[in-house]
Amino acid sequence: MTLIRIFTLVLNLFSALLTGAGFFTFLEPWTVELIGPDYGGMVAAVAAATVSLTVQGLVHTYWWRGGTEGLLPFNVIAGVSVTAVSWLGGAGGALLFASHVDLLVVQQQEEVASTTVPVRAFANDFADLRADMTSLAAAATKLSEVETRSGGTCQNDTNPDGGCGPRCRLRQSHAAELSEIESVAARLESEARNIAIEMSTAADVEAQRELYAQAARLQANTDQRRIASALQSVARDLDGPVVDIHPETGRETEFTCEDPTFAARVAALAEAAGERVELPETAPRAQSVDMSDGLECVVSRVGEVVFGTAPCPAGVSDFPLLSAAVLETLIVVFLLVEAMRYRQDGRVPTRPERFQQAAKAKLSERALAECRWLVQACGTYVWTGRRASFIAVPVDGDVDAYAEGTKLARYFAQSRPEYVNLPLVELEPGWVGARSDIFGHATVFNLYRFGADGPRRIREAERDLNAPVVAAQD
Repeated sequence: MTLIRIFTLVLNLFSALLTGAGFFTFLEPWTVELIGPDYGGMVAAVAAATVSLTVQGLVHTYWWRGGTEGLLPFNVIAGVSVTAVSWLGGAGGALLFASHVDLLVVQQQEEVASTTVPVRAFANDFADLRADMTSLAAAATKLSEVETRSGGTCQNDTNPDGGCGPRCRLRQSHAAELSEIESVAARLESEARNIAIEMSTAADVEAQRELYAQAARLQANTDQRRIASALQSVARDLDGPVVDIHPETGRETEFTCEDPTFAARVAALAEAAGERVELPETAPRAQSVDMSDGLECVVSRVGEVVFGTAPCPAGVSDFPLLSAAVLETLIVVFLLVEAMRYRQDGRVPTRPERFQQAAKAKLSERALAECRWLVQACGTYVWTGRRASFIAVPVDGDVDAYAEGTKLARYFAQSRPEYVNLPLVELEPGWVGARSDIFGHATVFNLYRFGADGPRRIREAERDLNAPVVAAQD
């Protein structure tokens, strides 16, 4: 074995190591769960090594055949296929080790996203609620000013006048209450947004789990119920009877202030304010990455380059993919160059030489006798026409010749003749006349098809008879 081929085998082993290590990370959790911690890791290592070494063995075999036999379609297709599989496994393994931290971060971010996404949505909803509260408080304040000047902000007010009466004081109380709700909504928004931001940037699982606990406490807050109740009370004030207490005299006055537009806005916000944040049932758990994550990123990167699809979420470097491609290219080039050199030097046997080398080293007397009979019988009974070859069995001649010809047909698994009682003496008088004594002067023959395996078997028999063998006894 030359240094080039030894170096190629080293590259094969290195590629197998990358692929096998990656597959081990994928198989190990499954085997440990199925078999147990004592032998699970060992079984995973054996399985991963078997797969990776098998792939590399096929790479070595097909490209060596391509170099020695020529780049035939089968050799090229098979070599490219197994090399692509080898590159995919090697690139996945290299990517897994080179970008392990990045892949793990993405996995952990996806794990916490089930908590951060609804918490962030809750914060956004309460930001909108806070803005609406600010707008409604400003509108209520403006309505109280209108009541002070001229009145008429309530649709059922038939005698509007100036001054700050019951309806003015109602609008003022609504403005104050809406401002207070706005401050509570702002606090809930800030708390939810801080939880989402801190959880997204938390470096360890324990911190993420603590933030999940904070989100769970936020989910159970009582402020939302209080906000919804206060807003529903404001809506009822603008639809039903209201009791006003004069700030100086203490006298109670019952009146109504119908404002369906303002009431509808407040009622809609009351319903939205009561919606709880939806959290997953369990806190974030520590994640792990395996070969499947590396392969997913490799496939995503290939899809991004070729088809313009979405990239790998981890945004990893292309260096592992390119390194694996260079490694596989070197393996293929070295194998082809070395195999072609062997072929040019004559150290690779040709097809006829391989055929001769396949001769059996030892043949029994029975096998030798069979070979002699087969060569002799085929030389006697096989007739080659214009388009095909046949075993010609004489029908009206010597009985022994009929039996011998039929035996040869049965030897090649021909049970029924293709032509029956054919006057072969008229078609091939020279061929029949040369064998007239053997056939018993037969003129009519049954012809059995002599297929493509027949000449091959004759050549094998002739080769075995002419090979320098030592006959073995039965």
